[in-house]
Order: sequence, then structure tokens, then C-alpha cells
Amino acid sequence: MTFYPHIVRTVDELRKVIEDYPDHMKVELAEGLDIPAKTVGSLRALGSFPSGYEKLRILLPRPYYPESVLTIEVPE
Repeated sequence: MTFYPHIVRTVDELRKVIEDYPDHMKVELAEGLDIPAKTVGSLRALGSFPSGYEKLRILLPRPYYPESVLTIEVPE
């Protein structure tokens, strides 16, 4: 499976990047990342990034399969 990285700086950018993904899709967080989201639907519901994070790297699986997982990391 191939992953396409996207750097997002706001919740609006995040929502745009994940708009084609289903709400039930699982989210995997990089170690130490504290975001209260277990699914794509819960990511969409975020009001803002948790304090301390100015940008996030979203790894989108392509093609999408039912068992696919979206990964979130902090870019270096």
C-alpha cells in the first residue's frame, strides 16, 4: 500500500485532506502525539489542534481499502 503525506497547519486544512475518507476509518497516532481521535470522524470533529502542535503530517493510504489506517505524525 502506498501512503501520500500531507502537511496541514489548521483543522480546516485537515478536514479538506480527509474529506474523501469514511468516518469509521481508523486513525493511528505517532508515539507521543496527544490528539483525542481514534477515527476519521473524530478528526473531523476537532475544534483545533491540541496546544503545542503547529503542523501535522497526515499519511493517507492510496488506494483505500476497508482495513486501511490513516496515520498522523509530527513533521520534523
